[in-house]
Amino acid sequence: MKAWLTEFFSSNFQIDLTGRPVEMWLIAIGAAFGTFFLLKLILGLVTRRLDKIAERTSTKIDDGLVAMLRKTKWWLLFLIAIYVGALFVELPDRGRTVLQSFVVIAGLIQLGIWAGPWCRRDPCAWHAKNAGLHLGCDAALCACQPG
Repeated sequence: MKAWLTEFFSSNFQIDLTGRPVEMWLIAIGAAFGTFFLLKLILGLVTRRLDKIAERTSTKIDDGLVAMLRKTKWWLLFLIAIYVGALFVELPDRGRTVLQSFVVIAGLIQLGIWAGPWCRRDPCAWHAKNAGLHLGCDAALCACQPG
């Protein structure tokens, strides 16, 4: 192999193309792919199972959980998989910190996406719409007056 290519990889990616670190990178890539597909599989199975349960019940919570699970973004699963794969290789401290930050930020964004349908601007409208579902919301706490 060309000396400049070996130098490029070893200086920029900390990969020794002739030794064990390449094997660790391949293991890391395999772990990341495996994790991603396993997460997709588990998410699909749980969503389908909960959907079947939701069809047989009259509560709205399980319907909301199914809708929430369906809004799970692929990029969250991808970043989690990359993080798992990165556990198999030695990354510089800064690289690991940046990766952890991306995973945390993606998780917070996903939480916002999941919480969106559950949060309402007008709690009275939510309470009126879901009067049969009691989650500790007291109608007296709503500032609106029936009109």
